Amino acid sequence: MMLTKNNLSDPWRRILVDVVWVAMVYACIFIGLFTFMIPLIVLLIISCYLYFWRAQTPAMYLFKMRVVSLKTGEQATPLTMLLRELVVLVISLAVVPSGGLSAIFWIACVIPMFFNSYRQELWDLVVGTTVVDDPVDIYRRNPSNTSKSPIDSFADDLDLDL
Repeated sequence: MMLTKNNLSDPWRRILVDVVWVAMVYACIFIGLFTFMIPLIVLLIISCYLYFWRAQTPAMYLFKMRVVSLKTGEQATPLTMLLRELVVLVISLAVVPSGGLSAIFWIACVIPMFFNSYRQELWDLVVGTTVVDDPVDIYRRNPSNTSKSPIDSFADDLDLDL
């Protein structure tokens, strides 16, 4: 699918999705304090499936958004999502000791989204992805091919013969 400005997610909507995602995590942590962390474990399992095989966070899923590759115009591959998450993790780890400065650093990572044509946050710029509104799964990679296992899909991303 061809990317156009009409398909790209609005920057303010993306920020709202980020806030909802953080709220979901903190809610699961809070509830988990009283229930042996079961909600957090469930959220982690659901998140891993959505993130790596559907290119969405749970909040993106609720808001019908998806991460897509700029090269192919399709949903980002599991390997691309892993690289994207590693960039986010490196940025997050860089600001953990700073405490209150982490919010300022996050804002600095989001600012590029307002000034480039594909509305990319810093981690999107690094790995060549962007986020689109996808209410009917038109960007989903091979939506008709549901028989492929996640391991086979990951092997295809790495060009491995398994």
